[in-house]
Amino acid sequence: MMKSNKTILTIIGIMVFALFACNAKEAKANPATDFYFEANKTFTEITIYRYDGKSPNVVIPSEIEGLPVTEIKSFSSYMNPTKITSVVIPDTVKKIGKEAFSQCKELKYVKFSKNLEVIGALSFFLCERLEGIVIPESLKVIGDNAFAGCKSLKIIDLKNVEFIGIGAFQETSLSSVIFPQTLQYIGSRAFYNCNNLEKIILPEKFSTIYIDETNRPKEHHLGEVFSGNKINSSITLQKQLSQTKLKNGSRENLENVSKKYNIYINYHGL
Repeated sequence: MMKSNKTILTIIGIMVFALFACNAKEAKANPATDFYFEANKTFTEITIYRYDGKSPNVVIPSEIEGLPVTEIKSFSSYMNPTKITSVVIPDTVKKIGKEAFSQCKELKYVKFSKNLEVIGALSFFLCERLEGIVIPESLKVIGDNAFAGCKSLKIIDLKNVEFIGIGAFQETSLSSVIFPQTLQYIGSRAFYNCNNLEKIILPEKFSTIYIDETNRPKEHHLGEVFSGNKINSSITLQKQLSQTKLKNGSRENLENVSKKYNIYINYHGL
């Protein structure tokens, strides 16, 4: 049953995204002059930290001045008045940084890098029209509030994700959630106030660590992740949420995650 549901979700996601993906494949990358960028200290890779072009449809180049583009830091609308509607991210990119596309309210479609590992905190915060995304197999981290307020986001397959931050998908329109076997950490209110949620699918072995702002030593359950949802009115789901226990996180847990994926985690009390 779980495999069937996952297959259906994946097919729907691919159908929603197919037209955009086909067009994106043929699209030519924007010129380097459309971006502000910098090389790392060893001059082996490029980070883009601002888009200054005029086209609402952005195709990020895979390399600039002969160096691969590996990280995106900021495309936020307050940095550029251009109303970005679509973004194609090349396969060289491994990380989308904090607030990268935050409040790009016209952004509707994103084609992720096949080698993306990290989507940072607030990366797509309040991208209210965002609906067409397919999470790559490579993705491991979805940061705090990464997709919070994405009201048009209805479908997502978490694939091999290991870390879901606090409030990562709160106030979205997701109708179902499939938790992968790979999930190791999940933040409080990750799916808070997702009022269209109807189904939650858990792996056979679910051993996930719960994290919150204070990291108080107490017993936690999956219901804390889905607080504020009408999903709690279902007797079956209410039982599932209340009986699925979560381990309590620790400072050491989060430090390990921070080092492993080179991300900054700042929770009170840690």
